[in-house]
Amino acid sequence: MSIIQDDDEEWRLQSGKMGLVYANAKCVISATASKDSTQGCFRLRALNHNPCVLRGSGDKFLVAQPLEKAPGLSDLFANLVQDAPLSTRGWTFQERYLARRVLHFCEGFVLFECNTLMASEHDRAGQKYEVKPNIRSNGMLHPRRDINIMECFQSEWDLPPPNSIIGKLGRAQLRRWIHNRKRNPLYDTQKTKRATMLAESARTGVRGAFDFLWRFKGDSLVGKIEFHQSWFEIVELFSVRELTFGKDKGVAIAGLAYFIQQNTGIRYAAGLWVDTLAFNLLWFASGDIACTRPERPVPTWSWTSIDGKISQRLISARVKVDPDWSTDWLKHTFRCPWVEVSPFIADPSLIEEDAVDDLVHNATLRLQGYICRA
Repeated sequence: MSIIQDDDEEWRLQSGKMGLVYANAKCVISATASKDSTQGCFRLRALNHNPCVLRGSGDKFLVAQPLEKAPGLSDLFANLVQDAPLSTRGWTFQERYLARRVLHFCEGFVLFECNTLMASEHDRAGQKYEVKPNIRSNGMLHPRRDINIMECFQSEWDLPPPNSIIGKLGRAQLRRWIHNRKRNPLYDTQKTKRATMLAESARTGVRGAFDFLWRFKGDSLVGKIEFHQSWFEIVELFSVRELTFGKDKGVAIAGLAYFIQQNTGIRYAAGLWVDTLAFNLLWFASGDIACTRPERPVPTWSWTSIDGKISQRLISARVKVDPDWSTDWLKHTFRCPWVEVSPFIADPSLIEEDAVDDLVHNATLRLQGYICRA
């Protein structure tokens, strides 16, 4: 893909389509550790984590084992990808997360990530992303009948004799009971249902958030809240990246928005979404910002109108996922963490002023709501 330079109209039309290049790639090779185009992909390997072949003869080798075990995948990605020079640039954000697979050439390591897992040369089997069990990856809630199945804890075997009787059983009698016990068929049903529900659940992390957004088919208030949460998970990480030209802030994330709008039909509006405006407007600048608002053709109610870290105020107390097979885990994991949410904003309407490729970049917003004492 090529864009005619120094042509503003060409830039407006083509820049939003740049993400298509990465979205349609089988695998993107990323010079993640490089500061500019002169440094290339390859770095010296981290010798203290890799075996060193001292001598070889035929199929036999003398190998010096590494002094240290390689860090875990979470630490490697946090230190070598998230903190890498390439990850500070605004335009590379959509390049990374629109790509289905990325091979990162980092400082001392080669790392890999795709839409389901992350891996390294030291952990080739990889590590799958955790999930949000309370909601499915398409924004729909788990069926109530499935949650009911999970809430009734089933033991793997027949219930043992009461404690008052166990104390009176001899070793031979106890061994005989263990040998003759029967497997609980409801346990297998519940275990299979649990695996299915977890496989259908939304994944955590930015890749999981984007996957959730473009697959979104939910129509409940809870689903829309999760849509809002996932979008601002992306916005928060994107907002701290640097752009040579501040006016590109909305355009540099438009590639992600384009895919989401095309697949869901939800209208994008200058960094926010029409169906979730009541929640999206809860954004605020949580980092250092300039004293004066930069001049750019975007509405002031959009987070793209300022520079600095963006956060949002709608926070839920998520239930921690306990990997142990316990009654408490079964009761709460698949339940929705949102008990009561009532938006104060009603009847929002958008008057378009500037749209490119069907994405609204500038508009006037009209809405009704309640005024509360702060």
